[in-house]
Amino acid sequence: MNTFSSFRKHALLHSKEIAVKSMNHNISFFNLLFLIQRIAAGFKNAKIIKGDRISIHMGNCFELIATYYACLKTGVIFVPLNLKLSTKEVKNLIQHSSSCAYIGDKKRFYETKKEIESCTTLEKKWVIGLKSEDKENNTYDWEDIISQSYDDSEDNTYTDDIASIFYTSGTTGHPKGIVYSQKTLIDAINLTKTTINPKPSKADGDNPAILSLVDLISPWSILITLAALHKGYSVLLFSEIDIENITEKLNETKPVWIAGTPSNFHKILKKAERNNNSLDLSETVCVAGGDSCATEVSQKFFELFGSRLQSSYGQTELGGPVIYHHDLYAINEPSIGWPLPDVEIKIKETQSSGGELLIRSPAKTIGIWNGHDIERFPSDRWLATGDLVRLGNNKNLIFLGREKEQIKIEGYPVYPIEIEHILIQHNDIAASIVFSIPDNLAGERIIALIQQKKDHSINAEKIASYLSDNLAHYKNPSEYIFIKEIPINATGKISRRKLSDEYHSLKSQEKNNV
Repeated sequence: MNTFSSFRKHALLHSKEIAVKSMNHNISFFNLLFLIQRIAAGFKNAKIIKGDRISIHMGNCFELIATYYACLKTGVIFVPLNLKLSTKEVKNLIQHSSSCAYIGDKKRFYETKKEIESCTTLEKKWVIGLKSEDKENNTYDWEDIISQSYDDSEDNTYTDDIASIFYTSGTTGHPKGIVYSQKTLIDAINLTKTTINPKPSKADGDNPAILSLVDLISPWSILITLAALHKGYSVLLFSEIDIENITEKLNETKPVWIAGTPSNFHKILKKAERNNNSLDLSETVCVAGGDSCATEVSQKFFELFGSRLQSSYGQTELGGPVIYHHDLYAINEPSIGWPLPDVEIKIKETQSSGGELLIRSPAKTIGIWNGHDIERFPSDRWLATGDLVRLGNNKNLIFLGREKEQIKIEGYPVYPIEIEHILIQHNDIAASIVFSIPDNLAGERIIALIQQKKDHSINAEKIASYLSDNLAHYKNPSEYIFIKEIPINATGKISRRKLSDEYHSLKSQEKNNV
């Protein structure tokens, strides 16, 4: 039974129960199923068939969930586009995935309209809230795709069929498309289901709701949503405005289970402290993922809200969550926990105190989309995570740091080489090196060392403006340090870790150069 069939079965058995809740609209399992069937019929009418790719670009809404399921029913491959991407990055991923169609909301579409309309692969576009004057050039309003007759025909998908392409930053700094089959998704959902564990007193209550603070367009949030609906829970959707008023909204909605990045939970702490908000989460399970969670965050979270933070560790290439810790408050060192069922781990010892974590997941991703075809992974491969760990006394995994130079900003991966590649193309910049320093809010903060060309002049504001046109906002450095010459060691290499350690010294050099 595939993902859509499982949902359909539950929806027919529990048709009147609420599937998705938002602050101004609820939709039942049956009505969500009906919407899915109409979108699927719209695909058929538009001659979008199994194996075609659709780029999806919208904020949190029930139409987004329905579109995922419609793709899974019909065998159309969905390609979610991160909302934090720049307009050029959106265009690049649409074309790299060879998407023949685009579905978005008006906010995202009009922000990237010029780039989307220049995508040569797109044959059709549907937009929620499209202006009437823009209904041209194969661009249609959302109502057009859901205006087709109800379609309850048998879905024509098999476990080996491709379900989705999830783009994530690659080791070269360029995005890579991780390919999931229908079976990958089923196995990934099963892993995720084991982490959705509301307290028994709440799980059996009246229509319990789970909440992801991560955009529903991201792989982890997609898995959480599909897994929660598979278990019969309601999914609570917060808009961007709701997130800005997070403590008030949590008091109003009282979800039984919340997932977010450590940065999300840190922001909740700060808002509650700043506004003196009273928030009781003692009966709510809160799970941090996307990055390692600082022990001071888990300690403060319990003190303020009465909730013991849990953690979920995974990567898109591993098919979602693979390691879990049930109580971060109980530890005083950065543990990521224990492997989930059927997850295999080993540690490649590179130092006496630990080594790189290697993982083999039951949710086997198919390979990498290269722009034309799939470069397939070996079925028995071990994934080198790039994270350094050691075994704790009770066999839990203690996180030591990252072997790779990847930076994590609010759970999103950033590679210095990608930023440097853009910087060096600026006419006034001779050289640049990017590194990070620790930051209590975002986990890490991006710093760029800038060496100007001789007889050229540039300032931080101009660089920031230049980067905003070429990079997602979260990838932009928070600080620029202007120096006479980029420091290198005797072998001609640059140590980002050493630069991070010497951050304050570099700042002093900049002042002396002024």
